[in-house]
Amino acid sequence: MEYISIGLGLIRLLMEINSPEATPIIIDEWVHGRADYSIHENISEAEACKKAEARAKLNAIQSFNGEYIASDSFMSCKETGENVECPMHTFTWSMLDGLISGIRNKTVRSTTNLKEQKVCRVVLEARITSRSEPNDPNFDIQVELSNPVLKNGERLTIALEPTDNMHVNILVEDHSRTLTRIFPNRFDRDNKIDTNVSIPMSGEYELAAEFPSQLKGNDAQEVVHVIATNSQLTLLDAYSLEDFNLKLAEIPNNKKRYVRKAYRIVR
Repeated sequence: MEYISIGLGLIRLLMEINSPEATPIIIDEWVHGRADYSIHENISEAEACKKAEARAKLNAIQSFNGEYIASDSFMSCKETGENVECPMHTFTWSMLDGLISGIRNKTVRSTTNLKEQKVCRVVLEARITSRSEPNDPNFDIQVELSNPVLKNGERLTIALEPTDNMHVNILVEDHSRTLTRIFPNRFDRDNKIDTNVSIPMSGEYELAAEFPSQLKGNDAQEVVHVIATNSQLTLLDAYSLEDFNLKLAEIPNNKKRYVRKAYRIVR
């Protein structure tokens, strides 16, 4: 039996959505975006500038269309002597809508911010395209985790209930806001589903929660990202959260369903 640790690594998605239909465009404008990213001993100036550019693009989309807020809640119970405490945990995410089709007037420079930190600052103009297509109500997926609170080393299963034929990709976001692909993988290569399944599907591996060794304390939050599309996606091994959000915005709403489920890892 082989184990795949969840919550580690970085992933990059390359979306390959082939659609014969023309994308309905409602607005197409150039919008200013700006962002900083700190430079320190653990990150080079070039890497900081790359992350700052991704944030600047997201800033432009946010300025253009605003944000959509989604949340997920679950109850977590803990016994302390004779007392049982069951606090409610709520996780909130923001979602952006808009496709960047061009960049101009970009400036990249190292500077010092108001906190006297050395940062890479990127200022640019992004051409934002906003689309009018609605979600397809007949193309949906239900996602349930085996447990929203996992002990270090405990196994996780992910139940999927699709309404139609679809290609599913699952990624896990760890405490550092990076993602790793856990499905499909070298054991479960076929990610096309048309009926209820549980991941892992293969008996050759299990998904095991792993508490980040670099974190202090006894509690860590991670998030499962499930992307269902009507066409296959091609994924690489590494993806930052900023770049992931940009790529996700490239997929038309009527070609995808996107679900997030949060969980906690405790020592």
